[in-house]
Amino acid sequence: MPVAPVDERGTKLFYTDTGSLPTPNYKTLVIVHGYSWHSAVFSRLLPLAPKHGIRLICVNRRDFPSSTPYAPQEIDPVRTGDAQDYAKFMNARAQELGRFIHHLLEVEGIPGLDEKGQGGVSLLGWSLGNVFCLSLLDNLNNLPPNVAQSLEKNLDSYIMYDAPHWALALKDPPPGSDYRSALKEGKTQEDFIRALNSFLSGYYHNEKPIRDPSKLLILSGNTGRIATSDNMSPEELKACFDIEAQNRSDVPILRGIRFDAFNRIARKVLFGEGKTQPYKLPCRIYGLWGEQSCWITVFAGWSFTEHLRERKERGEYVPPIPVVWMKNGNHFAHWDEPEDFMKISVGLMHGPPLVNKL
Repeated sequence: MPVAPVDERGTKLFYTDTGSLPTPNYKTLVIVHGYSWHSAVFSRLLPLAPKHGIRLICVNRRDFPSSTPYAPQEIDPVRTGDAQDYAKFMNARAQELGRFIHHLLEVEGIPGLDEKGQGGVSLLGWSLGNVFCLSLLDNLNNLPPNVAQSLEKNLDSYIMYDAPHWALALKDPPPGSDYRSALKEGKTQEDFIRALNSFLSGYYHNEKPIRDPSKLLILSGNTGRIATSDNMSPEELKACFDIEAQNRSDVPILRGIRFDAFNRIARKVLFGEGKTQPYKLPCRIYGLWGEQSCWITVFAGWSFTEHLRERKERGEYVPPIPVVWMKNGNHFAHWDEPEDFMKISVGLMHGPPLVNKL
């Protein structure tokens, strides 16, 4: 059971690892999971990684299975504190993730990035996981010097996978579009969680030419495909989903939306707000969204593309971030379409996307 130390107090992060490859200078993909669903939900990607010539590492965030739980003094300020308490919490998580990647490079021996662009680390954040990845990129200069130098040299790219709008400094959807209205049938917590997971993992006809939020938000799962979570066995659900960790830490972590904390981080990392000008992205960054995902992520992909266009029209800095759409992919494309998901992800790791670009 591999774990990596991420501070001097004994804090450890659990991870799964497909292991080294016989060829030198292979690339490594590190995946940071989202809300409630931990690294096991990426298990269908593990046997595919060697075939695609990469090493795959999926880490469990704090509080999730086999990673160190948060101490009360760490999580309580997030539950009850202010924006400053929240910023301190996210900065600490950035330190842990940075040290985790540094451990992989220095102790586990994953290849660094060479002058030909071979080797190196690509980071992929899924859904809420993007908040932790963006926080790391925002704090690269605040890491211990040896860790900062290691990441600056070897962090090659970052893939924002099905990020929601509230993680990327984007405008809110029109009034009345609260997704919880689609979950009214849930009376108990169990009913609500089941409905929420079905909503998040459903398949939706989101017609690309429309890009009209008023039409997007009323669409339901009408593709004929069953929601991913509804198609899982009880054993698979138990292996991938952690309701206790959700309630202990992910629910209070979402309070960052209220503090505008996520948006402030995204504005700095993606658009250079408050940074030294001219601004340069910390690494290659790509946006990856599923065409048939739920509206909170599809809306983000549409809005991000539109935001880049608006910045260009205003003569503002436009980050070179290609947006890629996975055909027929939903929020759980890595589970339902692992081969296609792996092909696209590896393609992004190796350079600019050539397909599915809008």
